[in-house]
Amino acid sequence: MSLKSLDFLNTWVKTKDLALCGYRELVPLSPPEEKWSVAQQNRLSTNSLLANVAENASKIPHPNEELLTPNTPIFP
Repeated sequence: MSLKSLDFLNTWVKTKDLALCGYRELVPLSPPEEKWSVAQQNRLSTNSLLANVAENASKIPHPNEELLTPNTPIFP
């Protein structure tokens, strides 16, 4: 699954917007002595959000795939 295919998810779009907001707006407002530690923490947390959304989106079955349940035989 490519990153472009996640743009249909509102969660993905809003998380990307949050990440960009953090980079552009929150970091410049930080005090100079904390700017880099705040920037690093912000970068790590927003990247983690994006990674979690992407990971969970990969678990969504595609329309042409069957969803395997615990009782579904793998080999019919």
